[in-house]
Amino acid sequence: MQLTADQLAQFHRDGYLAFPEFLTPREVEEARQALATLIRQYPRGRLLVQFEPGVPTRDELSVRKLMRFCEVNPFLDGLAHRHPKIRGVVESILGADPICFRTWR
Repeated sequence: MQLTADQLAQFHRDGYLAFPEFLTPREVEEARQALATLIRQYPRGRLLVQFEPGVPTRDELSVRKLMRFCEVNPFLDGLAHRHPKIRGVVESILGADPICFRTWR
């Protein structure tokens, strides 16, 4: 999905875009289940989970940050790096062949 000139202008003006029904219900549910499973059973040392301070539960609703999830879940990796709609939007903003990386802070 390539952005229109109006969408690109809106992104640069507002800093975000919203796309209702951008992902299929199945993609959303599969991503939700994958993230919930990772949070409950995350492999320490490979997945980094930061929970909200002062929240007594340790579930997906108490997560503040989740990092390195693409390294441990193939579905989430594909969604983040190869999903055609997501890739099209990212390429519309950043140009062809964007590189995904993270910082620690």
